[in-house]
Amino acid sequence: MTFQTLPRQRTQEKSKSAFDGEALNISSNAVEDSPVSIRSLFVPSVLIPVINYGCIATLEIVMFALQPLFYSTPIELGGLGFDPITIGLWMGAFGIVNGVLQIMIFAPLVNKFGPKTVFRICEGCFIPIFALFPITNIIARQYGINWLVWFLLTCSLVLGVLMDMAFGALVFARSFLYRS
Repeated sequence: MTFQTLPRQRTQEKSKSAFDGEALNISSNAVEDSPVSIRSLFVPSVLIPVINYGCIATLEIVMFALQPLFYSTPIELGGLGFDPITIGLWMGAFGIVNGVLQIMIFAPLVNKFGPKTVFRICEGCFIPIFALFPITNIIARQYGINWLVWFLLTCSLVLGVLMDMAFGALVFARSFLYRS
């Protein structure tokens, strides 16, 4: 006994790109068996999200490489001088808070502001995140590890969670381009 699927309906519909607000013609008339040419991928609707993804991925890698170095480097040399247990607990807290907040606030933010705005705001979080490294060290040098240092680290943690939402916003916006 063999089973066959029904053939796809061939319709053409207009879909609004949630990422750039331009109307795009999306057609399912494409021949599914023929390979996609490389040249057809070098169009703005493909290149712009790929470049954006590459930029945020690079910045995130830089941030997550600097973060444990900043936490472990002695205060006199520009860090905070945390021991490995404190570093692990703080970075683990980031993972937990990231997961919880992404579940709770990502969808409402995208529904209210749209993926393009959420992406821009989230990518903009890198500026204060990187600025907080030297600011936090200056405060730790002058006053030691006090409540203000922990407050700034918490701000950095929340900004890091927002920054991570840029990936979701980019994927969410791209999903509208390929609906059929």
